[in-house]
Amino acid sequence: MNDKNSLNAEERTLAEMLTATAAQVEVRVSFQKELEKKLMNTHKPKTGFGLFSFGKTVSILGSAIGLAALALIFIWAIRAIAPKPQPAMENLPAPECPVTTPNGSIPPGETMADEGYLGNGKIWTSLWPEGKIIMYSYNRNADGSLSMKWTWWRGVSGPLSIEGRRLDAEAEPLRSFISSGYGDTDFQVSELIFPTTGCWEVTGHVGDASLTFVTEVVFEEATPTPAPTITAESTLIPPTATFEVLPTASSILFRDDFEGPLNDNWQWTHENSEQWKLTDNGWLEIMVSYGIINNSNMDNLLLRQAPTGNFELETRLKFSPTEASQMAGLLIYENNSNYAEFVHGVCLTPSCIGDEFHFDQMTRGSFIEENFATPAFNTDTVYLRLRFEGDTFTAYASENGMEWKLIGTHPKKIQPLFIGLFAGGSFNRSALIPAQFDYFAVNALP
Repeated sequence: MNDKNSLNAEERTLAEMLTATAAQVEVRVSFQKELEKKLMNTHKPKTGFGLFSFGKTVSILGSAIGLAALALIFIWAIRAIAPKPQPAMENLPAPECPVTTPNGSIPPGETMADEGYLGNGKIWTSLWPEGKIIMYSYNRNADGSLSMKWTWWRGVSGPLSIEGRRLDAEAEPLRSFISSGYGDTDFQVSELIFPTTGCWEVTGHVGDASLTFVTEVVFEEATPTPAPTITAESTLIPPTATFEVLPTASSILFRDDFEGPLNDNWQWTHENSEQWKLTDNGWLEIMVSYGIINNSNMDNLLLRQAPTGNFELETRLKFSPTEASQMAGLLIYENNSNYAEFVHGVCLTPSCIGDEFHFDQMTRGSFIEENFATPAFNTDTVYLRLRFEGDTFTAYASENGMEWKLIGTHPKKIQPLFIGLFAGGSFNRSALIPAQFDYFAVNALP
């Protein structure tokens, strides 16, 4: 205990100070004897060595050096019983979220395998890559919750219900919005509303069947556009106008004005000949019916092979959607799980606008980015443009075909193998309405 090598630097300094102080203390003999007598009467000496057995070694205060010894004992005892420093809680790594691994079970009605599928023979869904749902500012609701569209497939009959809870912290339970009009089986669209980010367990129920998965919800700020560098010689550029005149394409690669038979290079996917026609005044009319591209049950996708290099699609669309998910517009297509669509349509989920333009890119069976929902013009006839330039897709809309409004830009995450037109998405199997296309043009871009 008296080995100074067992003390740290701070303790050693304190001990030396106490020893030096004790050496300077002079105790009066009368005080020493009186105090020793009272202590001896109060604490009778025990046989053997003990803390108060100083009668056998030194008197209690016979030497001021005893004070230093007691100080050393005190320091050693405190150091022995003091808890070791622990790392701060905020520096500890967050517990890992045990996200569910997809099993690849193909849902009913789907014909192509996808590594994101999860199913148990009764209920199926499609999970995000690595089990992580990435939310952005456009997914945030007014109350701070985060919304994401979510697809399900039902192999048993009955309405879908959804529940969920956060696993890694206290939070309000998951909320959901389940779109109507999908019938009692097969494909079903919903919206999952997460009160917070974190690790969430979600369960879908249909009758007695259920499917549970765990996913991580994270929020990422969109990367801001860097501010321009302004030098003394530079001139400030005014903000981009809401509408702009787009540069003229370098050349026309293809155009069909639908004033006669369809061009031979067109091909129909899931053709229903009773629900499309060429009108007498030179429009292609496709009836907006029940079905979703991603569910492989949308009729009458009109496609042709995409050109190489940069290109621009353009059409003039006459369409007045009235019910949820009715849509019509331009399509860049790889397969039913990977495509970009720019449409005029109606969306009635809580995070939607209603009558709107929206520009979606589906990757591996899920819409994983913003859809740039924008209020539609107050007219039933609009012009749509969809550009592929470098590694981006960009959508524009116009009322007159000259001034164009930028709707949004997606980084390319699909292969643009085919291009074309489509109309569909209706929740109501009996509510058929026409979407009419005046022309379809493909222009080359520099």
